[in-house]
Amino acid sequence: HIVLLAGHSERRSIFGEDDDTINKKVLTIIESGLDCILCIGETQEEYDMDLNNEVCALQLAKGLQGVSEEMLSKVIIAYEPVWAIGTGKVATPEIAESVHAYIRSWFTKAYSKKAAEAMRIQYGGSVTPESVDELMAQPNIDGALVGGASLVGEKFARIMNYKALDTAAAPVEEKAAPVEQKAALVEEKNGGKRTAIKEFWGKLVGSSA
Repeated sequence: HIVLLAGHSERRSIFGEDDDTINKKVLTIIESGLDCILCIGETQEEYDMDLNNEVCALQLAKGLQGVSEEMLSKVIIAYEPVWAIGTGKVATPEIAESVHAYIRSWFTKAYSKKAAEAMRIQYGGSVTPESVDELMAQPNIDGALVGGASLVGEKFARIMNYKALDTAAAPVEEKAAPVEQKAALVEEKNGGKRTAIKEFWGKLVGSSA
């Protein structure tokens, strides 16, 4: 099973790959019968301007241009906040979950609710043994794209065998944003579906790093 990356921040920033180039890669990967991980995420400057969602929406729209709903079964999304890659900084579970929930809502609007529920959305931004448990406990985080930590056996093993935290009793805040409320409803309706997906992809975490 071969999975290829497209849109990694270093390809965007160092090699100057724009969204059109990344889109061509995505289509080529899928048409070749392979699976594609499309990496998206904002820079530090964009994060400071509170443009997380806008940047992700733009990169999704351009990166997936020409990708049909049927083709989405070959696509995985990796949210990688650029400011957290290789810096030791990690988006808090709340920040990561908020963006992941937004990404899922984007698929509902751009494709369908079914496509949104089935989409696998990984988090990749300095994932460590210390941060993985809380990150993976979030309802819209389906896995982790691991970089540097995958080069250290003990760290990678701990990440792969993350400890599932019980978040069932955690109430949805009354003042939650519409996207978060929507994500909570999707989670409730699907029951154990997201958990099953997380267990499966958790074992494949970082396999393409």
